[in-house]
Amino acid sequence: MTSIDRRWRQVRMERGIYLQPNGLFSVCVTIDGKTRFRVVEARTIEEARRQQEFLRRALQGISWAVMGSNQ
Repeated sequence: MTSIDRRWRQVRMERGIYLQPNGLFSVCVTIDGKTRFRVVEARTIEEARRQQEFLRRALQGISWAVMGSNQ
């Protein structure tokens, strides 16, 4: 076994959703030009999609709230 074989690898399932070797999904969300990766409580790709959209909406809400308080 080479050192390459021992690395932790994620498999890209679709844009912004990755399956980790431990069976959990991580999702990528970009808000205000910043990329954020989060591990989500999902066991299927459908659940991961829902969690990704929920996270995106939640972070957009926080972004708008912060922008509104600065004005």
